[in-house]
Amino acid sequence: MNRFFNRSVLSALLILPLAYAVPALGSAAHTADVACPSSDFNNFLASFSESAAIQKVFVQRPLSFLVTVDAEPELQQEKRSLSDDQIKFPLVPERAKREAEGLTLTVKEQRGDKATAILQKPDTDYVVEYRFVRGQCWMLTEVSDFAL
Repeated sequence: MNRFFNRSVLSALLILPLAYAVPALGSAAHTADVACPSSDFNNFLASFSESAAIQKVFVQRPLSFLVTVDAEPELQQEKRSLSDDQIKFPLVPERAKREAEGLTLTVKEQRGDKATAILQKPDTDYVVEYRFVRGQCWMLTEVSDFAL
């Protein structure tokens, strides 16, 4: 009985650290399971926007999320860090949904390893910015929702 107890304790001590060594979603180890859609940002964005599965892999955790809040005397930006269970996919609607809702997705800026895409509805205040950083692949690091 004592020998059984010692093996159980030893097993627990060896296995427990492994539970904390599992990589987070969006980490380099996890992205190895899914190939980078493209190193070219325009091609990457086209694939990223069409697949919630790709979005789930190439989003940094926690995700920085800026939202416009109605505050007195004027509007303010509130920054939040979203954990995996707080992120609602798809973050970028697929083309068919964008077209049905009159939304456009364009590349606002790309400089080196940073890029920004904008989802907007012309002639309205609906504007969402998506900021990406390129490492081994492009990764969404921040979403700014400017819609009121």
